[in-house]
Amino acid sequence: MAADPPKLKTVIAANERLQNLKNTFETKYGEPPLFYACAPGRVNLIGEHIDYCGYSVLPMAIEPSILAAVSLNNSGKITLANANPLYMDFTVSCSEDIAIDRDNPKWYYYFLCGVKGIKENFGIAN
Repeated sequence: MAADPPKLKTVIAANERLQNLKNTFETKYGEPPLFYACAPGRVNLIGEHIDYCGYSVLPMAIEPSILAAVSLNNSGKITLANANPLYMDFTVSCSEDIAIDRDNPKWYYYFLCGVKGIKENFGIAN
């Protein structure tokens, strides 16, 4: 079994983006998040593995990233909200089959692909 990911202490006030996320979360949900997670953006350069078109690629992290504030509840649902008001909130029941429509991409699919992968990998039934 893999070890727990490292926990880093961050001064929220020193990071404007993180402070904005914290404020937005607390305004929307009335409490601070349980934790934050950050996933770096990436680009694929020619090299390391074969992509879906058969070409070699080399993933490389870039500065733009996804920053998430996370909390738990007992609703049996996952609610995703974007700090950018141009993107509507999305809620899905944990018992639903997660469908990703490749022909109609949505901002929240990135996160849902991770949830779908976890459910499939660990055999979590709907």
